[in-house]
Amino acid sequence: MSHPNLTAKQEKFVQAYLKTGNQRTAYTQAYQPKGWKVESIDQTACKLLKNAKVHSRLKEMQERAASKTVVTVEKITEMLNNAYSLACKNNQTGPAVQASMGLAKIHGLVVDKREDVTKHDEALDDLE
Repeated sequence: MSHPNLTAKQEKFVQAYLKTGNQRTAYTQAYQPKGWKVESIDQTACKLLKNAKVHSRLKEMQERAASKTVVTVEKITEMLNNAYSLACKNNQTGPAVQASMGLAKIHGLVVDKREDVTKHDEALDDLE
């Protein structure tokens, strides 16, 4: 999918950068520089990332990706309710209890409490 404000290679760079998170790799995949020194690739890729159009497109794509991966309490609640229903339908009490506990935790009804049971040695405090 091409973007009207970018060249095909710039768009390919953005897509590769989103996939790899590495500007050198993204530049190499998009532009396929032959015989370039690593330093030259890094400098050119850095300049490309600072290009206003490329930066804008990258930000747009990152925001789009973030909105697709947002997991909400409602979504997890729905998933756990489905798991609970399926477990009950199949007479699987263990998974039903796990789903119930997951629901209780996500809604703040159950809080995991942990106690530090390591012995604190006051002699160690003197060493600090």
